Amino acid sequence: MKSFSKINAPEIYAVPIQENGEPLVDLLIDCPDIFVDQTREYAQDVSKSISCVRRQVAERLKQAATQLPSGTRFKIVEGHRSLEAQRHIFAEVMDDVKKDHPSWNEQETYDETSTFVAPPDNTPPHSTGGAIDLTLIATDGIELDMGTNLNDGYSGTCYTFSESISEEAKKNRQILIQVMQDAGFVNYPAEWWHWSYGDRYWAYTMGASVAIYGSI
Repeated sequence: MKSFSKINAPEIYAVPIQENGEPLVDLLIDCPDIFVDQTREYAQDVSKSISCVRRQVAERLKQAATQLPSGTRFKIVEGHRSLEAQRHIFAEVMDDVKKDHPSWNEQETYDETSTFVAPPDNTPPHSTGGAIDLTLIATDGIELDMGTNLNDGYSGTCYTFSESISEEAKKNRQILIQVMQDAGFVNYPAEWWHWSYGDRYWAYTMGASVAIYGSI
């Protein structure tokens, strides 16, 4: 598998942020044709803004949606995430890693957790309003085969270019990759569902001099 920079890598944190002041918009209002899942437990209990993203993210998402094959739609699971929610999720995943690897020391556990969840103390992507977690669904609302469920565990199969998934899942991931990249988004390679625009990871991947979104 091709190597990539982790979300908390020094080269990512080294990217300066030049906040452009762009507001959040609500996908439920601004993009009514795009389905937003509002059933996530912690979304109801912790974060109140998962359907919100930066304005340019919404515009680019609408652009990407027009390029999907007939009968296929986006399902947005999460956009903006408060820092409170980020702390909650990071702690939950870190507990899971500890259970799976009881012999690991604190640093090893932290590093593994940080592969999949951005530490909350340094402008995590979702807190900028520039990141979205999404999948593909048919018009009847049934999720397409993507190899894993979105946010369903953290194993090699959730890596975007995993070879340990079916040919159907590879095809569906490629559809997602194509339309999102064409709209200007970048993917975090450890999570096929995570895409962003304007944050540090986007800036680093695209070779931009600055990220245009900070925490909001």
